Amino acid sequence: MAVNRDRDIDEIKKAEAEAGRRKRNRVIIVIALIIIALSAAGIWAFIINLKTYESYEIVSSSGDVNPEDRYESFKNGVIRYSQNGIKYENTSGKLLWDHGASMKEPALSFSADYGLFYDINGSSAVLFDDTGVVTSFSTMLPIAAAGVSDYGVSVFMTQDGTVSSVYFYDDTGRKLDIEVRNVLAKNSGYPISMTVSPSGTGLALSLVFIDRGAVKTRISFLNFDSGKDSTDRMVGYFEYDDTLFPEIRYLSSEKVAAFGDDRVVFYSLSNETSPRVITEVQFNEEITSVFTGTGCVGVVTKASDGGHVLYLYDSDGSPVLEKSFEMPYSYAGFSNGYALIYGGTTCLIVTESGRVKYWGETDGSTTYMTSTGAGSFLQYGDYGMRTIKLK
Repeated sequence: MAVNRDRDIDEIKKAEAEAGRRKRNRVIIVIALIIIALSAAGIWAFIINLKTYESYEIVSSSGDVNPEDRYESFKNGVIRYSQNGIKYENTSGKLLWDHGASMKEPALSFSADYGLFYDINGSSAVLFDDTGVVTSFSTMLPIAAAGVSDYGVSVFMTQDGTVSSVYFYDDTGRKLDIEVRNVLAKNSGYPISMTVSPSGTGLALSLVFIDRGAVKTRISFLNFDSGKDSTDRMVGYFEYDDTLFPEIRYLSSEKVAAFGDDRVVFYSLSNETSPRVITEVQFNEEITSVFTGTGCVGVVTKASDGGHVLYLYDSDGSPVLEKSFEMPYSYAGFSNGYALIYGGTTCLIVTESGRVKYWGETDGSTTYMTSTGAGSFLQYGDYGMRTIKLK
């Protein structure tokens, strides 16, 4: 009986080994099929990225547009906003939510998951996400600029005469016990632009100050975590003569770009307590537009022949594209992997990697345009809202 039991055990082990081999073979086959599928998808995406289109087709058309509305892409839809409030639509034009407000000079700021609707020179603010309004609140002083973090922390730069302050509010509208005050003087400066890190703990400011009668700019970096040992939370700054920087923006948690009237400076915050300059790009031509995406920068300059030049850079300031174009334009920005430049009935579409996808006429004047992926775009204009696809 013992011999039979041993034989039975051997047969069970043999069966288990065979079953294990079959299972491993099935896993190997599944993995191979997945690799083949991903490779095919990668090859197809690569081919699509190389392709240049000469025309497009109108896939669908619906809805009316309000000439007073302005537009911004957010998550998987489009924000419409005006002095009367804000609303959110999906890419089919269906209204998802609507919030009335009264603002004289409405503006928007976005993070990955939140948006901030606020009144420049006013005190009203609305924090929202793609499901609706999170909270509404008012600041103590008139708002000069604002930003929002990935965690819903709203940051406001306010001004009162020659005194400018920065205040923080959480996602319930409660004012946090954090404040930065700056006075127009040699030792501080007057903020003209600010940007908030995705985490909400970092802040970069462009400040103007007077030094022996000359106007200078200071790019200051503050950190409310790593910089807590400093009374003003400052972890570093850089000064520039004879150049104003009216825009400064976080490109990622570790990269910042400051846009001057004749240059763009790229900074690294890989060491939070020691910001450094990565590179500085100088322009001889007039800068007419600057715009940023996730880890990328676009600059449009006016060429000497009357046309324009589009420059694209990665977050380190390395050049990606230089493209001359001759057309009037009213908008330049990034959308879902594309740089879009359009005005009137002309449009230029370029991938963030520098491939020109389309350059030509559009049927009707474009008020706003955004990518919905895979060569499809939403257009808003006097024709209403429509979906087009490059072909």
